[in-house]
Amino acid sequence: MNYKLSVIVPVYRVEKYIERCARSLFEQTLDAMEFVFVNDCTDDKSIDVLRCVINEYPQRLEHIKIINLEKNTGLPNARKVGIENSTGEYIAFCDSDDWVDKEAYRLMVETAASDDCDIVVCDYMTVSEDCTKSCQSLYHYDKPGFISDMLYGKTSWSLCNKMFGRELFSQDITYPTQNMGEDGALTLQLSYYSHKTGYVNKPLYNYLQRTTSIVNTKTEENVHRKYEQAMANSNLVMAFFKDKEISPLVSRGLTYMLYRSRALLISNYRNPHYLKMWRESCPGIDRKIMLDSNAPLKERMRAMLSLLRLYPIITNAIGLTKCN
Repeated sequence: MNYKLSVIVPVYRVEKYIERCARSLFEQTLDAMEFVFVNDCTDDKSIDVLRCVINEYPQRLEHIKIINLEKNTGLPNARKVGIENSTGEYIAFCDSDDWVDKEAYRLMVETAASDDCDIVVCDYMTVSEDCTKSCQSLYHYDKPGFISDMLYGKTSWSLCNKMFGRELFSQDITYPTQNMGEDGALTLQLSYYSHKTGYVNKPLYNYLQRTTSIVNTKTEENVHRKYEQAMANSNLVMAFFKDKEISPLVSRGLTYMLYRSRALLISNYRNPHYLKMWRESCPGIDRKIMLDSNAPLKERMRAMLSLLRLYPIITNAIGLTKCN
């Protein structure tokens, strides 16, 4: 069968959430869909739950693949394996603790067809234990504007609220291997090769924010690991764009991305070793951010205070800023 869309779903320790995710996918109003679940050696009952749900949708059975990895390799590689085992004209990603509106992929495929797009973006909802928030996703349709909005954090660089033409993955891209910021590392490369981006002005993707997840655990060790992973992915993106023809806006946005990755380390500022690392990394970057009119005013102020050696210890002490 010729599939219009393949959805890649990595599976790891999501037995509480996989049923909702799978049902939202199998109940899509788009028929010509392929579902590729990548079992990243989950050590819970996620796959058992998934198989039970699959049995309730016999019409989808022949369009479902479950790829079992031999060892746990992490989210970036699980997605890469999913791409390699998919056949759809377009590729989308869904995290296995999230879920999608039943109209999501039909609307995105229709937008791609009607507007001749190789990337389609939709709005999304962030859902946590205490609130639900709708997030607008796209601010510019032109490529430099779209890329710079992602770099400056004005719109999400998540893979999951986007659909990509398969041909984009055949371009000269480098797949990330680190978890923190891996979405941006891949989305920014794919966006560079895109000829046109489309937009569906509806919150079709639901992103669950789990406060107990590893990424939200603020131990000193975890903060340092997040910093190293984010810097690795930022450096991957910097290396990709190094020999590319880009606008000054995108160039400044790349510097801002690096600045925000470095900022992850400041949560450990009470440790003199980490504070020293933070001050010595990315020399000259604070001055660049302070002079960047596209950077948020709050970050420009932080950069100025950093140059004056007032941030973060003194500013925290007098209540001007707050580092965890």
